[in-house]
Amino acid sequence: MTKYYLTKIIYNGLTYFFIWYSNDEDGFLLFNQRLLVFSSVEEANIFADKEHIIFEKGITVFYLSKITELIDNVEISQNCQSLIDTWHLFSDLSKSLNEEYHPSFNVDEKNKCLEIFQSGLSILNKYLNYDFRK
Repeated sequence: MTKYYLTKIIYNGLTYFFIWYSNDEDGFLLFNQRLLVFSSVEEANIFADKEHIIFEKGITVFYLSKITELIDNVEISQNCQSLIDTWHLFSDLSKSLNEEYHPSFNVDEKNKCLEIFQSGLSILNKYLNYDFRK
């Protein structure tokens, strides 16, 4: 069953609303191959009522104008989750619009990611009593 989420994006001082869906594949609703963008919750709700769409509770909010601030303060775990959620947003958005979105990393960035995940795996391994990296 498809679930629908009202999504609010604040970017460059403006607020936009989108309908993000989740099923076998995640994406954003389109109309005539264009991204559905609403200027208010009320406008999105009118569309949803007309199309018999029921939103899951709450509104997912992304402050995209502050994304670079989050990157600069990535040591805070809450910011890490925001960065991952934003990456997911961009990935689903690009799939919906048939746009290429393949972030690439240089060697130093790949090594830093590897270090981060190895650190997490070492914590998990401590409690599993099994080192599955061998």
